[in-house]
Amino acid sequence: MKKLILVVLLSLAFTIPCMAITPEQLEQAEETLRQMDGKISVLRGYVQQAYNGVVEGITLTIEQKQELKSKYIAEKSELVNLYNQLP
Repeated sequence: MKKLILVVLLSLAFTIPCMAITPEQLEQAEETLRQMDGKISVLRGYVQQAYNGVVEGITLTIEQKQELKSKYIAEKSELVNLYNQLP
């Protein structure tokens, strides 16, 4: 039992310092979050355009719908990529 506790404590001693975030990583994470916020705003704009089209009775052509959908998917993909860059 004492050996198990010792092994757990030693593994924590080596793991916890590795989990610490450096100031550079924190700055990078803040910048990434700012970029993500911008992407979310763009996505909201696309959703708002689609919503306004439905509510106001504006008929979007198939090409306009496809373009809006393509832009939305591209922005969403970039948002996911930014998320994956976070430390």
